[in-house]
Amino acid sequence: MKRFAVIFPILSGTFWGSCGIFVRSLSGAELNNITILFLRAFVSTIFLLFLILLKDRSLLKINLRDLPLFLSFAINGITIMNFFYNLAMNTVSLSLAAVLLSTCPVFVMIIAAVLFGEKITPLKVSCMLATIAGCFMLSGVLDGKEMIVSGIGILFGIGAAVFNAIYITTVKALTNRNYNNLTILFYGFMFASVVLLFFCDFRAVGSFVKAEPLYGITLIISQSAVSTLLPNLLFTKGMQYMESGKVTVFSSGAEPVSAMLFGLFIYKEVPTVFGILGLITVITALTVLTLKGEKTE
Repeated sequence: MKRFAVIFPILSGTFWGSCGIFVRSLSGAELNNITILFLRAFVSTIFLLFLILLKDRSLLKINLRDLPLFLSFAINGITIMNFFYNLAMNTVSLSLAAVLLSTCPVFVMIIAAVLFGEKITPLKVSCMLATIAGCFMLSGVLDGKEMIVSGIGILFGIGAAVFNAIYITTVKALTNRNYNNLTILFYGFMFASVVLLFFCDFRAVGSFVKAEPLYGITLIISQSAVSTLLPNLLFTKGMQYMESGKVTVFSSGAEPVSAMLFGLFIYKEVPTVFGILGLITVITALTVLTLKGEKTE
């Protein structure tokens, strides 16, 4: 399984890259970001509970001393990270917000080195920097597009990256304590649902579903299954076989690449020269990290 473990984070990033399709559709139905996030977390919780009851009910058991980690995963990793990212997107350009979020691997490697003693090798640093550079080019910043730059917006973007790093290292810590990925995700999304419940616009959700019942319910369920449940299951699965730094590099590299491809084929968003160069850079970095491994050190 370790030989093919790299597939898990790459697929997780690919599914996360599809998130924009659902967000655009639900935003077009006048659902705000918090409501969209609540629907993701709540439906994912139901899915996960169903899977656990089918597989093994003992997966619902957790040690109370690990409750802070689960709460950190739910509040910091799911709720606050998305809260900061939404603020960044509303304050600065979307491209700049994406670039700031892509700095997450920097914080992951630092946190993983401090908490788990993982080595920060030259190969990891090189591939990480190449991935971030590729994401930077993919974002469209270098194409001369008009950007709204704000100091507070930049802080929001960096905050999103930091809390995303906390999310990843928290998952790693829970995995190291032998928790199944279904258990980790179930409690994470359940606690996140409870927090977001108080900010959800149920009236807007009701109006959306009432107007087009089949389409509305299908879209809400698909959002959770495709852009939330599957990528998180694959991401946590990758954590069982790979170091958190590598999992992050693969996932964060695949996400913007897949988002660009989805934009091309679904919304006819033709990539620019810098976008193509960014795609090549990310793929090259991932290939080097996969084929060379630690032997190149």
